[in-house]
Amino acid sequence: MPDESSFSCTATIDDGTWTLDFGDGKTTRGTWALQGGRLALQVPEDLGGGGPGDMEEAAAENVPASVGDSLSLFLPWQPPGFPGVSDDQRLDVNYSGKNGVLRIRHMESSGMTIHTCTRL
Repeated sequence: MPDESSFSCTATIDDGTWTLDFGDGKTTRGTWALQGGRLALQVPEDLGGGGPGDMEEAAAENVPASVGDSLSLFLPWQPPGFPGVSDDQRLDVNYSGKNGVLRIRHMESSGMTIHTCTRL
């Protein structure tokens, strides 16, 4: 059976910045920009809120400028620390505005991770 773990955090998205609050004073911050369908993210090496560290770029291609009531699409993905997008890195993104749930499946040749967010 694969090793599965889950955690909860609160995400705050502002104009060009994001923050993940893991509780107990642990936070992680970064930046984002959407230009011409490319979502560029600056993310710390340690996403778990372990303190300051070097920032790395991650990016998704073909990102729409706005989302209606629902969305389902596959996006090319450049994980943090990788030089660009590749055929074996994809994001399967599904959003339902009705219940406010965003599910992102990161698929790569070695496996898959699932991230689920609920809009409050």
